[in-house]
Amino acid sequence: MLGTISTKLDQVTENGIVVTVNDTQETWTGFDTIVTAVGSQSLNELEEKLKGIVKKVYVIGDAAKPRKCADAVLEGAETGSKI
Repeated sequence: MLGTISTKLDQVTENGIVVTVNDTQETWTGFDTIVTAVGSQSLNELEEKLKGIVKKVYVIGDAAKPRKCADAVLEGAETGSKI
């Protein structure tokens, strides 16, 4: 069942991969490429450093929360039109 969400990659072997799907360990073989999507997490270290130095800090894009690129572009355009 390739492409299943919430699948944990346990091991990459010479012949395939070992995964856990719904608490069941499986071995998948028969392919030559592996693509993993491991999620994303916001990284916003700059906001706290800028507070008190500048009047207003706008946090947009993935610094606010992980999303698609189009969301970040729209948010940037909306924020830019406000300032």
